[in-house]
Amino acid sequence: MVTLIVVLSVAILYLGITTWSLKTKFTITEREGLRYHHVNGTHKLLEYGTFCFFIIMIILSKGQNVLD
Repeated sequence: MVTLIVVLSVAILYLGITTWSLKTKFTITEREGLRYHHVNGTHKLLEYGTFCFFIIMIILSKGQNVLD
């Protein structure tokens, strides 16, 4: 359980630092509103495809914990 918490903490920290640094480097501003906006159709398709892939992989793993 501790390993899972450490892995998730590192992943969240990495995403936060990467997002912040990219926004700073390329001067990306936040969009108004709560809804997420895709850049284009390809971005939308790849994001939904990745999401579906992970859901299918979770279902196929039958709930087995791969970190143990």
